[in-house]
Amino acid sequence: MKMEVKALNLRNRKLTSQAAAIFVKRFGPGSMYNDPWTIESVVENVFRENNKKRHGKIFIAMENGQVIGVGGSHAFSEFMREWGREHLPKEHQAAFKPFGKTYYLDFVAVHPDHENRGIGRKLAEARHEYGKKLGYDSVALRTIHPAREKLARSMGYKMLFEHSGSGRVASSTITQRKYFARRL
Repeated sequence: MKMEVKALNLRNRKLTSQAAAIFVKRFGPGSMYNDPWTIESVVENVFRENNKKRHGKIFIAMENGQVIGVGGSHAFSEFMREWGREHLPKEHQAAFKPFGKTYYLDFVAVHPDHENRGIGRKLAEARHEYGKKLGYDSVALRTIHPAREKLARSMGYKMLFEHSGSGRVASSTITQRKYFARRL
């Protein structure tokens, strides 16, 4: 069966639970982030909160009726309001200005059994199209993960800067984040 990417309807408990389980596997206990996520906490604190943000949307990749990947996105202004203004120096914040109205690709998680099949790329492309439809000029993301950095570069993202500031991602202290953007 062909893989499809679509918006996740959080009222569909089966698909929402499958997507949350992939998120937990990627970002939860035993991962490089080692955060104590549970399926319930992901649904409430990640998925529902993402969808409350301006232009927030969760996308899923499906194959044979099963969720195999998930990605969240929202207005970049929400990221800056919640995190960026507090943690990023003014010169780093200014690096995004030339990109105009920006959509933010917040997270992506692909089931380990389906890695290296272009699923992360398809999820990014769906979010690019959604951002374009909403009138955004560009997209941005940040990452500490080498695979996400490689994907971003292969999709035409330009690294704007690295930031070694304080802040926590999950339960591990992350000291080096890379910030990328590209035009739509």
